[in-house]
Amino acid sequence: MLAWLWTQIVEPVYQVLKSKGILGGRIWWLPTGAFISLPLHACSPTDEFIHSYTATLGSLIAARSRKMSNIPYKLGVIGVSFTDSSQANYLKGVDLEIKNILSVVPKSYVECLKDQQATPDAVKAQLQKFSWLHLACHGKQNLSEPSKSHLLLYEDSLDLATILHMPLKNAEVVFLSACQTAMGDSLLTNESFHLVGGFIAAGFQGAVGTLWAMNDQDGPQIARGFYSHLFQDGQIPQATEAAKALNLAVKELREQNVPYERWIPFIHMGI
Repeated sequence: MLAWLWTQIVEPVYQVLKSKGILGGRIWWLPTGAFISLPLHACSPTDEFIHSYTATLGSLIAARSRKMSNIPYKLGVIGVSFTDSSQANYLKGVDLEIKNILSVVPKSYVECLKDQQATPDAVKAQLQKFSWLHLACHGKQNLSEPSKSHLLLYEDSLDLATILHMPLKNAEVVFLSACQTAMGDSLLTNESFHLVGGFIAAGFQGAVGTLWAMNDQDGPQIARGFYSHLFQDGQIPQATEAAKALNLAVKELREQNVPYERWIPFIHMGI
């Protein structure tokens, strides 16, 4: 499949760009229909271009035209390793993922909610308070009713319909370290409507998500690589650097010769 995508779709685009003197940079894909579920970002044998997606051209233009938040930078980290007192839906990689993030992000820039603290109300408060969010939890795509796609939090869930009605004035980038957060539906022929696309529609300029279920051990590594690149040399992260940071983090995972299905799911959407 990757070879077919490369020879029939991506390579011809590369050839046109190179004929115009464009030898590297960013590419945004706007897939529709069956192409929503295909990993266009993963089929190139070379690394000169960094790939992102957009649900619509309008959402990309709107994200680019938005003014950056004036509030002091803060990263809200939400980790849900179990969803109730019986420790149902246990995710064994969440603790390490949070530990990895805290190891590379200065303490003054991060605030964490974990397990019992991560109720829907507390998470909604963080969504409105902070410009950057990282959510490590279970995610579920509802293909029949996309607005009911949701994140499993402590003792309840947070669905896409609720997020879309929230006033997210400070939103910049969200990292949805959960399964199926960018899994599209081939029946939605005009745009991909999933959790990642929903966060963009709600006001975020950029989002990271997954095309399918992710491996428990990969979330912690990708998160550490992602934030270490964004915070290197003491710099403050920029929304426009998120795609590059994800690309570098995934490259580190690929260099360990893990199976294709483990690194392909991670995608970036937005500016």
